[in-house]
Amino acid sequence: MWIVDAFCNRPRVREMEDMTLPQAVFIGAAQILSAIFPGTSRSMCTIAAGQLTGLSRSAALEFSFFLSIPTMVTATGYDFFKTVMPHPRSAADAAIAPLAMNNHEWIVLLIGFFHVVRCRADRRCLVHPLGAHPRLHAICDLSNRARNCFACVGGTGFLLVTMASESILPDLQSCVLCEDVRCEFNGMQTLVGVLNVIPTPTLPINYMRLCIWSRWCGGMGRFRQKSRILGVDEQQVVAQAEVEFELKEMEGHATNVHYFGGVQFQQYGLHHIEIYLGDELRLRFPLPVVEVKRA
Repeated sequence: MWIVDAFCNRPRVREMEDMTLPQAVFIGAAQILSAIFPGTSRSMCTIAAGQLTGLSRSAALEFSFFLSIPTMVTATGYDFFKTVMPHPRSAADAAIAPLAMNNHEWIVLLIGFFHVVRCRADRRCLVHPLGAHPRLHAICDLSNRARNCFACVGGTGFLLVTMASESILPDLQSCVLCEDVRCEFNGMQTLVGVLNVIPTPTLPINYMRLCIWSRWCGGMGRFRQKSRILGVDEQQVVAQAEVEFELKEMEGHATNVHYFGGVQFQQYGLHHIEIYLGDELRLRFPLPVVEVKRA
């Protein structure tokens, strides 16, 4: 290999796509040497043969990798077949029963084996045809907190592995209902008149302004928050607002303030505050409107 590197330092072909058919045949024939002579490296034979035919080292290395795919897939498939469907040849081998696996275990095995073939186009990869019981299996990759789900649909069709988006769903750190939110000169925010209950002697009661202050963290991506105040019957929407926000890094946070003007409560009883992330309800807490008697 060192000798080839020393003398073949002026390649004529620098890209693998520009190589000719005779060059490919010569490299393939050189690959046979790794099987004939024990201890010979297959990659060394193919890379050296590629450089001898005029390929650059990077082009020879790339072609050597692609050339190994059929061999590796065939060898792996053959070993896998022998493991799953052994053929007894002796009394000792006859005592070894074939590997028994149900449909769910087959799906998990395939997903783990191919974990995960990513496609550049729409990230949908046709992995393997298989006949499984028609049901839905979901396996989440939690190693990088990406919450990417591999949706595995069993049936008499194909197993389709779909990568979810790269967004990481954030956590709602806190949410407060108050009368106003003031921004100080140093950039800090001051919450004025935090409300846990609304006391009133008469109805209806009107608020010139109400604010829902919320903070999100531990996520990444673009999201949409919807905040709303529900009436006692949980059907009437007293107030509602939406906002889109972005978290660019896991260590960051996003603070949203929804301002509602002219909010009117017409009934005594238990109202509710709901916070949605997209279409998912992330937080719900009560807001009682109670009657107080004048002194």
